[in-house]
Amino acid sequence: MKRALIDTNVLAYACDETDAKSQVALKAIAGTDGGGVVSIQNLAELASILTRKKGGVSGEKAQMVLRRVRDALEVVSYDDDTVLQAVAINREYGTHFYDALIAAAMREAGLRTIITENSKDFRGIPEINVVNPFKE
Repeated sequence: MKRALIDTNVLAYACDETDAKSQVALKAIAGTDGGGVVSIQNLAELASILTRKKGGVSGEKAQMVLRRVRDALEVVSYDDDTVLQAVAINREYGTHFYDALIAAAMREAGLRTIITENSKDFRGIPEINVVNPFKE
């Protein structure tokens, strides 16, 4: 698979070895052949999941996991123009704002594929190819 953005839900499953979906998530990430990408937003969402879940991990462990993700995958950032583009995507396609922000960051990074369990969140955006590794 070419470069693809790994959505937060896939990252979270990959980090939780107790979840039945963990191996599928890890395989999906490995399937990008080094072309796995996350946005700053994905890292922030993952940090929130790791630290707030019931029995969440310590801040130190969360930092370790986030560093591993950051070191293993390409990280794309965004700026004020990305936020404006996200508002346009939100308005045009009715996409939730934070999903539109991911789509805008993908657009700026030249990414056309997202690996996510939340297929419906991105299917309405024509230039995005959605891959749900849990349905394939």
